[in-house]
Amino acid sequence: PRIEVSLNGFRTEVQTPAGADQNYLDTRKTPSKGLSAEVEIPAGTLCSGDNILSIRSVAGSWMVLDALRLESTVPVATTAPKGGVTLFSAVSEPALIYGKTPDEQLHPVVLNVANWDAKPRKATWSYDGKPGGELRLAPGMNSLQVGIPEGYDGRKVTFALDWTPNTNHTGVYVAAARGYYEDAGLEVEIVQAPENGADALVATGDAQFGVSFQDTMATYVSSDSPLPVSAVAAIIQHNTSGIISRAEKGITSPAGMMDHTYATWEMPIEQGVIQRCVEADGGDFSRVQMVPSTVTDEVTALQTDQVDSIWIYWAWAGVKCELAGLDTNYFAFADIDPVFDFYTPVIIANDDLISSDPDTVQAFMDATRRGYEDCISDPDGAADALLEAAPELDGELVRASQEYLADQYQADASQWGEIDQDRWDAFFGWVGEQGFAPAIEPGAGLDTQFIQ
Repeated sequence: PRIEVSLNGFRTEVQTPAGADQNYLDTRKTPSKGLSAEVEIPAGTLCSGDNILSIRSVAGSWMVLDALRLESTVPVATTAPKGGVTLFSAVSEPALIYGKTPDEQLHPVVLNVANWDAKPRKATWSYDGKPGGELRLAPGMNSLQVGIPEGYDGRKVTFALDWTPNTNHTGVYVAAARGYYEDAGLEVEIVQAPENGADALVATGDAQFGVSFQDTMATYVSSDSPLPVSAVAAIIQHNTSGIISRAEKGITSPAGMMDHTYATWEMPIEQGVIQRCVEADGGDFSRVQMVPSTVTDEVTALQTDQVDSIWIYWAWAGVKCELAGLDTNYFAFADIDPVFDFYTPVIIANDDLISSDPDTVQAFMDATRRGYEDCISDPDGAADALLEAAPELDGELVRASQEYLADQYQADASQWGEIDQDRWDAFFGWVGEQGFAPAIEPGAGLDTQFIQ
């Protein structure tokens, strides 16, 4: 058979040698000797703590796995699992089975569960908070079939994009394309949000999850009627946004924006960031010429002198300008002042869902994390998934952007999605100090429990 091996975001396929016995499942004996397959794991894939290795047959015949051996050029310490139970996947089968009576029909669901104890144990399972029954688990991996009442169509959730599909969103498309949401028992619909963003959709429950930005959230987390949403994961670990301009304009630093036009969204926090950067560089902010504009084609806007400078996100617009061959200057806000290394973009979740059904939030985030880990380890394959879902996108741009973001999604964090509350609070503290919003409490709009 051909097997898929994945570990902490790394993924590869291996062709195993052919076996020699068709009757092993009946006899438990085989003349096959010494058959093995080797997989090279890239340096840095293993991390301290739990590492989950998944081996799945993707083509060919069945196989029986006899043993695993870990070899390394440097010492690797391993410890036995601490016990307990882990659910790896729940896969619905396209059929119906009988329940306790012929009148009771159930949807079969296969649970792949690990019992880390050295002896058999019992566990209970549930769906959407409803009790399902008791499981009897042998030590090690268990594949068990359970039944959910006919007519139950699973956990449906909606994920709202902030804009048209782009490489900020690729992990969600990868998780959908590779069946990670299905494995988690979720049916996920990905929708484009209205022009004012995903926040309102998530707040009303019309979408359960969405994409937002910390500077956007600052406008409502401390208001008299704060939106009931929380950031649950960072899509990109550091703020890669900044100001781009054509090199011939001479805007080599923030002060260079004086006496040049800037395309403004007319948002107080946005303009406050620009003012802080210009003044920190010794410039006069009042001399920056504000031109109200939402630029959708940065290359054309710069080439035709519609504006001199634009706030961009490098992973998309910056890469696009490079591919177009534009000679540009660029400075990143996080390089001007560490307080501007805020989180942008983030995944937000509806607060009512967080409190009433944290299992669904955890299932969604676990599957989404797998998608973004694949983006990190396999940017070209991730680009394929995004282009299949959004074929109208420029393939060259998507692939170049994906390569850039492979190093940015997680960057120096211990895992994808992490949000450092100190950095979160530092930016909100600056927002409050500048009077752009009432004082914001530490941790406001943030829930880190689902990134583990």
